[in-house]
Amino acid sequence: MKRVFCVILIFVIAVLSYQLKAQENQAKAMYIYNFSRLVKWPDEYMKDNFVIGIFGDEELYKYLESYTKNKKVGMLDIKVVKYDNISEISNCHILYIPEYKSSKIKEILSVVGKRPILIISGKEGLVNFGSVIDFVIVENKLKFKISEQNAQRQNLLISKTLLDMSI
Repeated sequence: MKRVFCVILIFVIAVLSYQLKAQENQAKAMYIYNFSRLVKWPDEYMKDNFVIGIFGDEELYKYLESYTKNKKVGMLDIKVVKYDNISEISNCHILYIPEYKSSKIKEILSVVGKRPILIISGKEGLVNFGSVIDFVIVENKLKFKISEQNAQRQNLLISKTLLDMSI
């Protein structure tokens, strides 16, 4: 009887964990899209498609692709791209680095250089190593921190509205 109870308990925990992760990814997709509307890129960088790069996170990639379908940033169509390797990272406007890939931040920054790319991290504290925005969980809610200094280094202008919403 104890075994059956343990198996059921593990199953329930797994289902709840999956649901929480799905809700977190939905919230991240919404935030990332809204960041695209509240950050200013240099005019010469706003041609062709608006590219949102996701480094390795298949689940978030799917949510973001669905969330941004038929949406635009200004006059640009949004294209969501999933990068599996750092060498694939190209001229995107936004690059999301999930927590489990956070150890690659220095390598990513060396590839990105000072190009106007909004680097968003899924790990708190990466703003200290170069990301512009970090997602954080505060009282079970998804929030974000911004480094204006890192944004300036990437030649990005963060709106006052976005700064006021950050923690």
